[in-house]
Amino acid sequence: MIECDILVVEDEVLIAMDIQMTLNHAGYDKVAVCHTIDAAIKQLENCPPKMALLDFNLGNNITSLPIAQRLRDARIPFIFLSGHTGSKGLDPNELDDTRRIAKPFQSNKLLEVVRSIFAAP
Repeated sequence: MIECDILVVEDEVLIAMDIQMTLNHAGYDKVAVCHTIDAAIKQLENCPPKMALLDFNLGNNITSLPIAQRLRDARIPFIFLSGHTGSKGLDPNELDDTRRIAKPFQSNKLLEVVRSIFAAP
């Protein structure tokens, strides 16, 4: 596992690469990318990030909710990235206050939210 400030959980390799490059170009060079829940759990256990970007739908009816719960329990901020602009797939009583960025998103919007999390006390 690599030391990271930002964990990206995204099942689509090209999107994950785009996110990582966007973050790297903005000066965030400690970015870990995981494509599966299992890989993300291992990363969290071995080297927790300072924040995470989670693709909500990881394919095959798998969501990133298990990772979101672990992050919330550890008090690590995270953002859902989703092609669904509403709360589709989220229990209204669970994680309903979580930040979301709709896909497709513009790099500047992603960076704005990431910067706001790092700037928070």
